[in-house]
Amino acid sequence: MLTLTKDLASGELSGPAGRWRLPLGKDRGENGAFYLAPGGDRVLFLRKGAFSGHHTGAAAKALAGMALYRRDELAAAKTYGELISPEAGRETVSHTQWLDGEPRVDWAAGTAAVTTVDRRELRFDLATGAMSSGPAPEKAPAPPPDPATIQWPVWIFHGLTAQRDGGRLRVAPAKGGTLTALVVLSYDRKAAAPFQAVFVDTGKETFAFDKGTGAWAALPSAHPKLKDGKVAWTIPLPGRDLANFAGGKIALSGQTPTVIEREPVAAMKMLLAPAGLEATALPD
Repeated sequence: MLTLTKDLASGELSGPAGRWRLPLGKDRGENGAFYLAPGGDRVLFLRKGAFSGHHTGAAAKALAGMALYRRDELAAAKTYGELISPEAGRETVSHTQWLDGEPRVDWAAGTAAVTTVDRRELRFDLATGAMSSGPAPEKAPAPPPDPATIQWPVWIFHGLTAQRDGGRLRVAPAKGGTLTALVVLSYDRKAAAPFQAVFVDTGKETFAFDKGTGAWAALPSAHPKLKDGKVAWTIPLPGRDLANFAGGKIALSGQTPTVIEREPVAAMKMLLAPAGLEATALPD
């Protein structure tokens, strides 16, 4: 266990073999992250990835950067200036950031590693404190979002029905009628153009308004399914290659819909205003 004093200037290291006093210094206490070995007799100090204040010149180079304590002895130490050029640190209003990500400390393997903001990897031997360095590995590109995690707006309108009239869609009140609507904003990689569309399903037919064509079209059967308050909806789109979707289709699962029971016409107008209102006939 490592216990810091109230003024953060020193600490006490305790383990099965005894207790040891560590004269850390206030800067290490305030701006340090401490990693304790399982046996309780060693502790690694690393300067926090974002520490308070701005430091330049000789003062910055002299700041503590890394220290390895074995019981009450300082086994190894590196200054901040030995770990990174102080000019490479990124300053905010109140702090300086020098690490990219969190330190990786593995006492079982006997190693610790950090990546600096200037994309260097520093590795420390936890037995001796010896340091080696080299270019940090390239960051893996972020995977595309899982479509199931993207909460696309799905609406369920009670008391409405719809039918297509040429390129227009006529929406009308209907007792017992239900419309399910989906708005998708994406990017068509095949056409190299934005993709904006609205899909409306009556339970018997599915219609789509493509902002690119300015008209409503009927789609093959692609009715949404509602289970436990969640919507699953797969819509085939031949010839499309949409970002966030694969296989030429929109595939949603686990979507939480917005259910409209009062004033559905007003809500439908609000939904279609940025997309297909001009090609839709709605009652006043």
